[in-house]
Amino acid sequence: MFRCKRYTRTVQVKEIRDFRGAIQVRSERGIFLTTGTFTKGAREEAARENTTAIELVDIDRLLALLIEEGLGIRETRALTIDREFFTPYQKVG
Repeated sequence: MFRCKRYTRTVQVKEIRDFRGAIQVRSERGIFLTTGTFTKGAREEAARENTTAIELVDIDRLLALLIEEGLGIRETRALTIDREFFTPYQKVG
């Protein structure tokens, strides 16, 4: 089972406990995916032994997975003008 949350804040330990409570009877493991990040307590709770395993995927890990798998990502090349290079050639007047 998985839970996906669109957060700009950190996921707290209570949310991981609630998720574990919801999945422990029906699943061997769960994935908690968020556009935010996880508190230290939430990471520790997810890693707690002798409980239903929970994998945490925050925005950084999600982006890494998308890049790794080539999903929704397109490599582009961007060029910028170095205006300082052209300064000596500007017409003064």
